[in-house]
Amino acid sequence: MTFWEEVARNQVLVSAIIGWTVAQVLKTLIDFGLNKSFSAERLVGSGGMPSSHSATV
Repeated sequence: MTFWEEVARNQVLVSAIIGWTVAQVLKTLIDFGLNKSFSAERLVGSGGMPSSHSATV
């Protein structure tokens, strides 16, 4: 089994990555809806709601 197959089978890690991704996308969409402008920093930046670090934990 390769390293990437083992990573893909790690359900806890995959869940954390999916949670972080969903939180970042939602945060960006909410910011876009409220401010009517796209901010790429919202995709990777911290702060705001939903909290990506809380989604990861």
